[in-house]
Amino acid sequence: MSEKPNATHIALKSLILFSHNKTFRWLQEKSQNEGEKLLKAARTLSPSQRHKSLKRREKNRVKRQEAVRQKEKEYLQKREKDIKMKEALMKKIQVVGLWTTKMEIEKCLRQLKSAKAKCDALKLEINFHKKVLEQIHDDKSVFLSFHQGKQHSAFK
Repeated sequence: MSEKPNATHIALKSLILFSHNKTFRWLQEKSQNEGEKLLKAARTLSPSQRHKSLKRREKNRVKRQEAVRQKEKEYLQKREKDIKMKEALMKKIQVVGLWTTKMEIEKCLRQLKSAKAKCDALKLEINFHKKVLEQIHDDKSVFLSFHQGKQHSAFK
């Protein structure tokens, strides 16, 4: 490749196949007439082979571009879904309010009547902190309502 930088892909492929498949030795073993016939046939087939190679390369290029477009489309859909989820959490948190201290949490939980409402409010706060504020904690179980198959004591 460094010796022939302007060579086409099919020409380089032919050189590699010619050298590795020992085609020259095989061709020398043939009679003079048979060798000339084979070379003439190869020369006549060369343009069609080149055309097929170009079509194949174009098809692969189009396939790669389509894959890139598909990945970009999936990324945008995922991003849009995340944005909508965050907007929904923002709207819900505006109703309940953002709890930042332990006293606020206890005060707001006392105001809620049912255990289900308390559980839902806690889940909302945890999801908001995890997904919207993107807070990170050393103990990953902090952001889970269930841990090792058991519900956290705060949700009971």
